[in-house]
Order: sequence, then structure tokens, then C-alpha cells
Amino acid sequence: MFNQQEFVKFLDDYKRKLVETDNLLEESKENYRVKKLAIFYGLRDKETFNYFLSSKLGRRYLGIAKYVLTEIQNHKVYGSSEIKEVANSLLAKYFSTSYIEPVFDNDLLEGYFKFLCDFTRKDKFEQLKEEVGNVELNLSNLEFVS
Repeated sequence: MFNQQEFVKFLDDYKRKLVETDNLLEESKENYRVKKLAIFYGLRDKETFNYFLSSKLGRRYLGIAKYVLTEIQNHKVYGSSEIKEVANSLLAKYFSTSYIEPVFDNDLLEGYFKFLCDFTRKDKFEQLKEEVGNVELNLSNLEFVS
């Protein structure tokens, strides 16, 4: 089941490993990996969502996030039940009360899908680790790529 707190932890861990700045919107103009994070970082919490709404670039990123969340539901590779649950939860929480036009962005589209997939895989790995016990894989050493 989708858990917003786990999603926030995933976003914050990713951010901590990637960049030290608090201004993801500015940094995202120069760094595609930060852009990939920033697309979904606006969905961290209501305060961050409202901050993104107040910026032209932030609104664009929220539009891309909405497009990705809508499209991933029918994606051949990434449209798993876990991903659909994440997408539906985020769409309902952030986009049901505010109208944001979906924005198509082909530059990193596959990377955006993979980003959400990384979140659900991390959760599955943690479950596997609990079930199996001694799993020799350190997720903090994995690099998220587009």
C-alpha cells in the first residue's frame, strides 16, 4: 500500500545523495538528474506543492508530474499494480483539488517512469530483506539513472 511518508523519505534520501542545495528548481536547469528529482519533489508535501505552484518552472514540473502519473498507468513496462497505486494516490492527493494542465516532456520521460519504479522497487527490496534475512545488496550504493 502506498505510504506518503515512505515517498517523502525516498525523495529526501535521493536529494541528499544528489545535491546539497535547497533550491531544486534552479539546480534543475543545469542538471538532468536534479530535474528528474524535481519533477516529483513538488509532490513531497502540500507546502512544497504550493511553493512549486508559485513558480513558472515549478508549475511546469508539476504538469510533467501529472502527465507521467497519468500515462504510467497504461505503460507496458512500468504499469505494475504498485506503480498504479502510487500514481493514483499522488494524483488524488495533489491534482484533484487544483487544476494543472499535463505537460508532455520527452527529454527524460523514460527516466521519470524509472524514478517511480525505483521507489516501488526499494520498498519491495526492503520487504524481501525482511523475509529472506541476509541479503547482500546495499541500496545506498546504487545510482539512479535515466
